[in-house]
Amino acid sequence: MVSNINELNVTSQDMVHLNERYSVIIKPSDFIFSERTINKVTGELSFSTVAVYQDLLSLINDFVHHSIAQDIFLIRVSDVEGMKSGVSQLFELCQRALSHLIITEAKV
Repeated sequence: MVSNINELNVTSQDMVHLNERYSVIIKPSDFIFSERTINKVTGELSFSTVAVYQDLLSLINDFVHHSIAQDIFLIRVSDVEGMKSGVSQLFELCQRALSHLIITEAKV
């Protein structure tokens, strides 16, 4: 399993950014859920593998879970209504990203 996405040869058409923190890298038969980080000393951008999936539904589930957990931790979400709204927005974000994936794959 790849622990650092930078070890892979990834082109922009192989990657979809879900938000400012998470991306999906598409490889044959795999979807790599990755987290973008910036080295505080060098300023270098890197991608660390969160998990590797064979199906998008599991990836979307983890993306929503990770994002909502982060929002709760950062107190961006503090009640059930905020959580409901946040989850809905995250699913819409995933739908747009998946649409981009489908269009990109059709062009290849």
